[in-house]
Amino acid sequence: MLLLINGIPYFAEKMETDFNELDPKNRYIYCNTYGSIWGKVKFFVLLPFARGVISANGVSDRSRAYDWLLLWKKKLVLYWQGTDVQIAVNLARLGTINRRYIDHAGNIGVAPWFVEELKEAKVEVKYVPYGYVKHIGNESTYSEFAVLTYIATGAEDFYGWQYVRALALARPYLKITVVGSNGEGLDVPANVSMLGWVDEQKMLDLFRSHAVFVRLTEHDGKAFTVAQALAAGCEVIWTYTYKHCHTIKRVDQELIDCIAALEIEVKERGMRPNAKLIEHSLTAYDREKVVGNLLTNIHEIVNG
Repeated sequence: MLLLINGIPYFAEKMETDFNELDPKNRYIYCNTYGSIWGKVKFFVLLPFARGVISANGVSDRSRAYDWLLLWKKKLVLYWQGTDVQIAVNLARLGTINRRYIDHAGNIGVAPWFVEELKEAKVEVKYVPYGYVKHIGNESTYSEFAVLTYIATGAEDFYGWQYVRALALARPYLKITVVGSNGEGLDVPANVSMLGWVDEQKMLDLFRSHAVFVRLTEHDGKAFTVAQALAAGCEVIWTYTYKHCHTIKRVDQELIDCIAALEIEVKERGMRPNAKLIEHSLTAYDREKVVGNLLTNIHEIVNG
């Protein structure tokens, strides 16, 4: 069985690799119809021979590629990731949502809260995670209590920079490391290090040397960085309710109070990573288990 994959390149390319390695009986081919003329040509050449298409994002507006999919009566899996959920909800509020692909597809979502969020757009979505971790465990002892966060360049407010900055000013002796943004154009307190982009190994080292990972996005999917942090035994502060995470609102004082409580907790366990989080990750973020479950749900849709 041949299945085509398109959509957000980060997820689509990862799916192509994972699916072909763990499901060699079938063939998965990524076609970048979003940013490549060759990808569009490949999609239209292969579509007649494919069982269906896996879209690494939900589609609630117009897609010429999916118009051809409907014409050829091919199966479609829409895998909702995050921003696509916001777009669908906003279009539904405006009364301009395109339901042709949604109603034809099997809809699955990467985060559990999408089940409720997409109800407003009348999209029935099943929660199916896609977030495994290659490196689980942490033998380190923290040299100091420090906080790590990811804030994308150009989207600092969306990722909660204003709250991280408030934390830094309230606790000037707390070391805070920011990955992603290099701090250009920002008023950065002296106790905040803005590292910009870092490679995978550096990111792993940072998770293992920081006791707390903070993620304060305005809207989110099932963040891969959260899984990585938990797998390294980090305490995770998130604006979403998720197992083993500390849930707060995007409010300065809530973040400050949560950090204060976690500092006491980490010091009481001898500045060691949280062993319970690592144990949980061994099963929750196992690659074969996570990808296998996702493939099972995709096969149910395309073979149904």
